Amino acid sequence: MPTWVKKAIDTWTSVAGVTDGQVFRAVDRADHVRTAALSEKVVWQQLQPYAQAAGVPGIAPHNLRRTCAVEARTLRGQLMAS
Repeated sequence: MPTWVKKAIDTWTSVAGVTDGQVFRAVDRADHVRTAALSEKVVWQQLQPYAQAAGVPGIAPHNLRRTCAVEARTLRGQLMAS
């Protein structure tokens, strides 16, 4: 994992008070972090503007997960936390 990604995730988990469970969680209109994970629909909706800008409209979160897994395996990366 790139250092900048780890730093961003560490900052988010600290500010949001996430100590276990899902890392990416819903935030309500009052800016309260919920315990429930983001739904697949929300992730898809957030991804779409970036997919359009990158010229790959219609890409789904699972496509990114699959691509990441293939790249990690190709580069002999570890997919599971130790």
